[in-house]
Amino acid sequence: MRTLIKKIIRCPNCGSTSFDVGAKHISCKKCGNYIPMTDGKLFFTNPPEDARELIEKPANKNKWSKERWFAFDYFKQRLASEDTKEKVLCDIGVGTGPYRELTTPFSNFFGVDFFPYSPVDIVADLRKPLPIADNSCDIILCSEVLEHLPNPGLFVKEMGRIIRPGGYGLVSVPFLHVVHYAPYDFYRYTNFGLEYLFKEAGFSSIEIVNVGTPFDVYHSFEERFFSAYFLSYRFSNNKLVNTLIILWGRAIRKIINLLWKTVSHYTKAMPSSTETGLAFCLKVIK
Repeated sequence: MRTLIKKIIRCPNCGSTSFDVGAKHISCKKCGNYIPMTDGKLFFTNPPEDARELIEKPANKNKWSKERWFAFDYFKQRLASEDTKEKVLCDIGVGTGPYRELTTPFSNFFGVDFFPYSPVDIVADLRKPLPIADNSCDIILCSEVLEHLPNPGLFVKEMGRIIRPGGYGLVSVPFLHVVHYAPYDFYRYTNFGLEYLFKEAGFSSIEIVNVGTPFDVYHSFEERFFSAYFLSYRFSNNKLVNTLIILWGRAIRKIINLLWKTVSHYTKAMPSSTETGLAFCLKVIK
């Protein structure tokens, strides 16, 4: 991993890609910039104090949303034919590594995020130019990151700079989704906005796939309404009244879920709609 990292990093101060590697730091040969290393992770920045750290635990696929399952399958299909021994794969915004199953086979894999989670090799501020060399990656994985960046245009251009000619990025973003990971939740994108961002960054081919049918949208928001609002809301100071309302809400929810299961088989044949989707998945080629 040290050999790979030494090949793909660049100095954020002067842009040099030549470093001396020590046991607990690396230093730029050109400007002397010192980057500390802890537990094999390079710290180009300190984690922000106002951001919530995610809890690291094994991925529980039973609790995955339809959007996450779709993104997983979308990424899996497009990575299936890749040379896992030679290709360099970078997961930017890797977090706790929900897609480790897809990235582990790659010998030349590294993760980037602004918290030193287990899969992270480079701790960097994603709002700034990344400390990664030009044309150093064959594939970039970027799942549910763009909505958390105040300046997505800069980040997308950085993706274009890092990916080698002919390489590509695999991206997923939510569309209809509740506010999450506050206060770092800034945008929701349409397919038109996504196409504009990646065209401006110089990508030559942009595939955008919509996730979810109108029925999926309804079911998703029905679930969130009950779990995040109705069943946790205090309707009355009278405990008996409040309990009766909650019980009534649970009964309604069970009836709705039963009806949903009855018709879900038939709704799978319904095509997705760009006007009412849950998320988007993209493959962008440089």
